[in-house]
Amino acid sequence: RLLEFAIHAYRRGKGRVVGYFQFMFVEPWEGITWAVVDVERVPKKGYHALKEASSPVLISLLPFHGQLPVGANPLMEVWLINDLDRPCTLRYRVSLEGPRRLLVLEGETSLKAQEVQQVFHFSETWELPSAEKLGLAELGPQLAALPAGEYTLAGEVWEGETLWSRHTLRIQFYTP
Repeated sequence: RLLEFAIHAYRRGKGRVVGYFQFMFVEPWEGITWAVVDVERVPKKGYHALKEASSPVLISLLPFHGQLPVGANPLMEVWLINDLDRPCTLRYRVSLEGPRRLLVLEGETSLKAQEVQQVFHFSETWELPSAEKLGLAELGPQLAALPAGEYTLAGEVWEGETLWSRHTLRIQFYTP
């Protein structure tokens, strides 16, 4: 979780942050280390986090908190990062997956080569087009009707039929 968190933060800071590297990629001996591949060359969980967070096109979600009362909006920000040397038109979708599935946000945008774009920020929803505002207004009662429990906030970004990135975060809804 720490690798994923850090790399997503670095990627969102593109322009101010010029790169990152993984310290100690492979364990040189059996032991507890920072490596993401063990001494037998078997990938650990950190390897998969590093691989997914290093996708050339990335969706990055920021939740409000990991634990929220039922009815609260879990999504604070959505970022799209394009590290390709070409522009691309992307479709993104964010949903809650758990005891009940709920679409939180979807849209389409174009990114220039090497561009980072914040496509959603909860405090800026007043600036959204009317149709998107209506969609978010309808989301409130649906969030309030969710049963308490463990959910996954999942974001996906597609270019045509290609799924570039999927970012998931665990969210716990509790009864207020």
